[in-house]
Amino acid sequence: MTDVPKNLKNPVTEISMNSLFFSFFCEKWYNGTRRLILRAADLFPRIGIQTFHAKKSTLIRINFRRCFQDWDVPHLMIFLRANRDVVSINLAYNNIHSAGFINLVDYIIAYKHVLELNVQNNDISGPGIEHLCKDGEKLPLKTLRLNGNKFGAECAKKVALFLLKNSHLRYLDVAEVDQTASSLVYFTTVMRWDQDEYNQTLRILDLSRPNTGHMYVLDTAHLANVIGCMLRFNRCLVELHLQKYSFSCHDIEVMLEDMKYNKTLQLLDLSSNNIGDHGMDHIANWLKTGPALTGLLLAHNIITDHGARALSFAMPFSKMKMLDLSHNKLEDIGVMDILNSIKKSTLLRYLRIFGNSMGHCTAKIVDRMLVSGVLVQENIDVKPYAKDHKWNLAYYPSDHYKQRYYNVPRYAFPQPLKIPYVENKMAGKAAPKVNFKYVDPVPLEERRPKVQKNHPFSCICCECRADDVLNSLAPSTTNIIPEVCTCSTCEQTLEANKLGTFQSDVTLVPRPLCSCNQDDCACCYCLPCKGKNEDLPLWERDRHPINCNCCKCGTQEVEYASSSISTKSNELHDYPDGVDQLQKIALILERVDSEMREHIVRWINMNEETLDSDLAMLYADKSEMNEEKQKDRACYYQRRVVPKLTSSEDCKELHRQGQESYDLPECESSSSVFIACHELSCGNDLTN
Repeated sequence: MTDVPKNLKNPVTEISMNSLFFSFFCEKWYNGTRRLILRAADLFPRIGIQTFHAKKSTLIRINFRRCFQDWDVPHLMIFLRANRDVVSINLAYNNIHSAGFINLVDYIIAYKHVLELNVQNNDISGPGIEHLCKDGEKLPLKTLRLNGNKFGAECAKKVALFLLKNSHLRYLDVAEVDQTASSLVYFTTVMRWDQDEYNQTLRILDLSRPNTGHMYVLDTAHLANVIGCMLRFNRCLVELHLQKYSFSCHDIEVMLEDMKYNKTLQLLDLSSNNIGDHGMDHIANWLKTGPALTGLLLAHNIITDHGARALSFAMPFSKMKMLDLSHNKLEDIGVMDILNSIKKSTLLRYLRIFGNSMGHCTAKIVDRMLVSGVLVQENIDVKPYAKDHKWNLAYYPSDHYKQRYYNVPRYAFPQPLKIPYVENKMAGKAAPKVNFKYVDPVPLEERRPKVQKNHPFSCICCECRADDVLNSLAPSTTNIIPEVCTCSTCEQTLEANKLGTFQSDVTLVPRPLCSCNQDDCACCYCLPCKGKNEDLPLWERDRHPINCNCCKCGTQEVEYASSSISTKSNELHDYPDGVDQLQKIALILERVDSEMREHIVRWINMNEETLDSDLAMLYADKSEMNEEKQKDRACYYQRRVVPKLTSSEDCKELHRQGQESYDLPECESSSSVFIACHELSCGNDLTN
């Protein structure tokens, strides 16, 4: 088999389920634990039986590929008993029945080191669920995913009652298990805190995709009422998923009558329903009250521009950080209303708008917001591009929610066996503001870090904006007012403007003072003796004398070999302490255009060759100016003086006075120009 070492195959050509085999499917995490992932898509091409069939004196090899079966559970238990650091087991999309599930539950209760179990889309039926609920109080699991197992409504009721006995479970997924309205009422009842017995530890509940059976229809109004009552009296749920309930606008209105009193719900998933503009009006009115909701998923509904506009009016008053409006009936006007409401003060981190009718206007606004930093490309599912002077939007694969929820591999083919290591992406960062299940956490400092005291961004007068993207709340002003400056940046800017006080056309910017390196003079560059400096190569640093006092760290003047410019060391103390001279130069370069930036860099790196070229350029410019000046004088005579001349004597007298007053040269060209101008005006012949 491909990607399977030879020592994993036993003599009868069947893959051995030993410890080495299971180790290749484990992910090692930063906290020292491991996650065992045995998805069917990864196991199917790697395990099976190879047999040979004889046909007409020819051996034909036949591969019987298979998934994880019930008889593989004992091998898995042997591996888990020897590796107690495995805390999570993922057996999605396999062929496990109730017998294998019962053995697995018994092991988890006995050894208690497995905290997460995922058996979605298997063949677990009633006996396995009954055995799970019988010893529910002893089960140490914190995550249990049973979605996709068609065990029916009666077993779903037992799972709901199992929540009353278990105090460890935090995440329960019972979506698509053929539930009916009666079993759903059991879940809403055990989560109401106004009952005598209730669950107070569950944080995430997924009741999506119920199945009422043939020729039965859900009473959505009744379900909306009981779900609203549950949320009114519940104080522990953080995420609630209600997909494919066929909720209408009226059902949303009924649900919000009681749900508006909830103070803990942070994520509400209403995807794949029949919510329209009227329902969006009620949701917008609820968001204006400032609930704790930070994530709203409304994909695959029938929302139009009117509903988007109502939502845009409510977003500035809400705590929304994640919004999904993909695959609705929005057009440019509705999407533009949503985008225009995402100002710099809003906390929105994730935005999903793909699947709507969006054109040039929306794409241009998205591109502008990506450039300005209001949105981040990794947190939006569309990417703008221009073609034929028209902007369009393409799908950008930033939404990993469904991929992780359904346990879909990232690649369509099995990857080589390896032991990956999962690092802690939040190490050294602030607590994430978006931390939902199957959603990438978003820390605070990546977009809007807290402005520290005496930081340039906290000053109301400075024009220093080195990184406006990181601090979008920074005020924008172009005037410098040193009187109200609190960060001393204005003083640095004013001092930087005084750099050109030397009596020369060439200004050399000195290096900053470093009092910690005054003994060995390693902080500066000494041109007369080619002293030790970090910019010098290693073989030239040792030639600098230890007792050198000719650089700016000493008390004598700095003498530059490339020019006669000199300055005293005490003049360098005019700049504020603690600011590197390179930083000053960088601040100056950021405030000028590209042409002036090139000139400044050229002047700083001035040498004799550059100086000669500049002088030659100045001489050439001066010659061109003299020629232009002569042409301007000739034109002046033609327009103003020559038309007033009436005789040749006046012309000769004016020509004589012009040579004395305007210093006109006695040359053939100037005289010919003067004569031609006069002949054009009065017709007198001055050739003789």
